[in-house]
Amino acid sequence: MTNLSKAAIIAAVISAPTLAQAEDWTGFYIGAQVGWSDLSVLSASDDDVSYGIHAGYNHDLGNFVLGGEIDYSTSEYSFGGGTLDVDTLRVKARAGYDIGPALFYGVLGYVDLDTDLVSEDGYSYGIGASYKVTDNVVVGAEYLRDEVDILGVDFEVDSFNIRASYQF
Repeated sequence: MTNLSKAAIIAAVISAPTLAQAEDWTGFYIGAQVGWSDLSVLSASDDDVSYGIHAGYNHDLGNFVLGGEIDYSTSEYSFGGGTLDVDTLRVKARAGYDIGPALFYGVLGYVDLDTDLVSEDGYSYGIGASYKVTDNVVVGAEYLRDEVDILGVDFEVDSFNIRASYQF
């Protein structure tokens, strides 16, 4: 191995942590998501496409990122020959670790499920990953579980969404 090759490898190893930390996740963002969700109630379940919007703010503390987000999504499920429209509003706290353009995070928050019949609140939790395509464009994926008690009946919604956001 030549001295030039050794110098190039040493420079790459030394600069890699700097490059990995170069992305700044601080700022407001807005976006949209589309995905799949599965509603389970009693012994019945149905899945459907879900779609929605989200907005939030992240604060980058080096490699650790804290943030908050509000998202709204809607789905339609079939039960017993009828349909049940479900609108979901979430207020989420997010905490994660960034590796340059990639952010891996956990979610914990409040959820309000609004059905054709009734509206109730509960909690939401999950995990996600985001990737900065450019300084302002972020794509990602997120898995969430919402748990709500409606009139003494447990409703559980599992959702997996593909997301696109614009960071200001």
